[in-house]
Amino acid sequence: MKGYKVVLVRSQNTPEHPKTFKDHYYSSCQGGKSMVEYLMGQPVHPKRQYGPLAEFKTFEDAKDFIEILDLVGHRNRIIFTCEYESSSDKKLWDEWRENLKLIVKGHAYPQGTAFASSVTILRRVE
Repeated sequence: MKGYKVVLVRSQNTPEHPKTFKDHYYSSCQGGKSMVEYLMGQPVHPKRQYGPLAEFKTFEDAKDFIEILDLVGHRNRIIFTCEYESSSDKKLWDEWRENLKLIVKGHAYPQGTAFASSVTILRRVE
């Protein structure tokens, strides 16, 4: 299926090239052990003991989500077109919490959220 993935972008260097920075793309909301790194053109799956990945069905829904994140101080988010395999899981979870919710505008999840067992980011949307 085609959709839109919101990611956190971080510029990082390596010890071998300390003056050269490269963008890396990560889960937009999850941190710590659950954070997933997205690589352009490569399928990414949830980490073991974590539920599905979340993306959006429309560009407008992804853009609205970024605007909400900006309001609460979460910056450096961008949107990619993506292809995803739909998950039978329709809620976010991890090994400690059965049902993670991000309440936005009265919804348990932001409007247009889709759940995936695999996501491939393809192209940055400007």
